[in-house]
Amino acid sequence: MNIWEQTGQKQEIAKLLNILGIVYYSKGNFTEAETLYQKALSMRSEINNKEGLIAVYNNLTLLYLKMGNYEKSLEFSLQALSLVESMDDTEQLARTIDLVALNYYQLGKFKNALEYYLRELQLYEKLENPPDNIILDIYFNIGKIYFSMQDFDKALKYYQKGLVKAEKKQDYIKLAKIYSGIGNVYVEQKNYNPALEFFNNALILAQKYNNKTGEALLLNNIGLVYKNKGNLTQALDYCKRSLEIKNKMGIKEDLFFPITSIAEINLKLGNVDEALIYANKALDIAEKEGQLMFLRDAYFLLFEIKQRKGNYAESLVYYQKYISSRDSLASEEMRKMMAELNIKYETEKKEAENNLLKKSKQIQFFLFIILSGLILVLLLIVINRYRVKARANKKLKEMNEKIQMQHNELEKLIAQLQQKEEILLEANATKDKFFSIIAHDLKNPLQAITLSSEILVNNITYMTNEQLINLSNNIHKAGSHITNLLDNLLQWSRSQLGRMEFNPTYVNLEKIIDDNINLLRENAYKKNIIIDKDLLGIEKVYGDQNMISTIIRNLLSNAIKFTPENGIITISAEMGRDSIKISVKDNGIGIEKDNLNKLFRIDTSFTTNGTANEAGTGLGLVLCKEFVEKHNGKIWAESSEGKGTTFSFTLPYLSK
Repeated sequence: MNIWEQTGQKQEIAKLLNILGIVYYSKGNFTEAETLYQKALSMRSEINNKEGLIAVYNNLTLLYLKMGNYEKSLEFSLQALSLVESMDDTEQLARTIDLVALNYYQLGKFKNALEYYLRELQLYEKLENPPDNIILDIYFNIGKIYFSMQDFDKALKYYQKGLVKAEKKQDYIKLAKIYSGIGNVYVEQKNYNPALEFFNNALILAQKYNNKTGEALLLNNIGLVYKNKGNLTQALDYCKRSLEIKNKMGIKEDLFFPITSIAEINLKLGNVDEALIYANKALDIAEKEGQLMFLRDAYFLLFEIKQRKGNYAESLVYYQKYISSRDSLASEEMRKMMAELNIKYETEKKEAENNLLKKSKQIQFFLFIILSGLILVLLLIVINRYRVKARANKKLKEMNEKIQMQHNELEKLIAQLQQKEEILLEANATKDKFFSIIAHDLKNPLQAITLSSEILVNNITYMTNEQLINLSNNIHKAGSHITNLLDNLLQWSRSQLGRMEFNPTYVNLEKIIDDNINLLRENAYKKNIIIDKDLLGIEKVYGDQNMISTIIRNLLSNAIKFTPENGIITISAEMGRDSIKISVKDNGIGIEKDNLNKLFRIDTSFTTNGTANEAGTGLGLVLCKEFVEKHNGKIWAESSEGKGTTFSFTLPYLSK
């Protein structure tokens, strides 16, 4: 190489550097390979060796792809593409486009990846003898992209095209991947029976060719399908078999999801202690790997398990950790989104600059040819030069306008992100206010229980039966208040997390009302309150039975609380144009006009003691509003001080 340097044979030196780079790349020495490729690139740029530049660009693309630096890999693949496009080599162009598509996919830019894969497919299909194995891979990649974009019908279309070719070629390795891909599509479409069929087909092939990693993945997928179908015993069996294979093989990666699946299934089966063991294992993995998404899911799983075991204090601790990790994850995703937008802007700007440079070089070459011509055609050269400059200026203007449009689009996206950030901050503020209310309302009944129990412990031998009864009643009332508060808290939190099932159907309104009257009859009896019904023959409404029951129970409980002795409460129903209005009316103490606007809101702490000094939190009405809005209904209150209050809400009576 020294001799070549002395004799100025840069082309041979660059060729040798490129070969040495390939050798180091094959040995896994990426740093040395990168250095050699960059030196080869520098030399070939100096001598303007187009084919040599394409080779180095492709090698750098593969190197950075292997290193996981997809931005750099994309940059060099686009530079290679800009050169290959000027050549008449369809297969080389298709291979270069494949690398560009792959980098866009790795960066999560699915629309760009799809555009290039479709372009690659068109090039291969135009060949006289299209390579079936490559087209099969393209079909699979396009199906995978449509799946990532949640366009499941198109994903299924391309997977099935690949399936036909794989079966024809008897390529069972790729056939197993396509079976698995189709199974994933059917899972997303909640079409579980065909999903099981394709997953089992893929499993048979994985077992036949001793692909233990694929077998473990497919066993877990089948387990999750059975879980979704409600067949929890089979689901648990498949998930455990998947985990057993990974443990035998010593696979440390991807253990989190099968372990959390086993924990969730055990919880659904009522095996709470076993669920707790696996949930703790999942938390250990999440803490070791430091992944916020894993921590979020592990905390929520432990929150549900502790809640099921009745350990509400620990349940609330894990719920707070879940909220914190969820918020941190949202912030991290926002930062990544901003970074990706910036990368997109810089990449597109660089593409525009490369195109402009390419045009500029073409113009310079054209001018050089003309200026080396005959002096007799000088006038023609001047006119032609003027026209070329005019076209170049027009092109430059168009490119600048395009860049400005992209810049404006980026500013709009940033504004949208800022708006989403404000919404997130507002949600956090609401959450903090919510916990402030809970802490405040838990304090008094807990103090009452502590004080009463302390008096009992110290003075029980000296107390009369009447004193014992009074203290027991105090403890019972405080405990009931805490139970009601925690019930509302857990229902509200489930609603906020989207974990509360909403199953609307036609339900018997009168039965729901009667059940809740019977449930609260003792409270009304203590105050000699009459509860009347006026349903006008309306029997059925369309909605979720549990939510409607919770709404009526909270409104009826409030009415009893704020109605004096010997009062009357009326529950009525009235048919509207497309809904039913249900009202709970009392002749109690009423609500001040200024306080009506504070109802149904979590961000204002508004509670009042009842006519018999019953305690309240205001959470019941917040929950009522959430559930009514789930039904696309409305809830409101009308009141006159000293005369009573009427709470009304609407429900649909027909399914939509």
